[in-house]
Amino acid sequence: MAEYLLKEGDELDQICWNHYGDLPGALEAVLRANWSLLSFFDDLGKVLPLSKPVVITLPELKRPTNVTGSIRIFE
Repeated sequence: MAEYLLKEGDELDQICWNHYGDLPGALEAVLRANWSLLSFFDDLGKVLPLSKPVVITLPELKRPTNVTGSIRIFE
């Protein structure tokens, strides 16, 4: 698990992209982990002006395993 100190103007989707890359479900996992802190973001996920430091949690997520080979389903 990691933490991120929010800065005014940060965007939640960009924070997730920088930390997780293109990992599916990352944004949703961060939202669940920080449900009580959502009032610090506007409707588009941009950090509102902050009067105090706010740290969000970036939960550890596992990348799905990749299939390295192919199988023939139909002949």
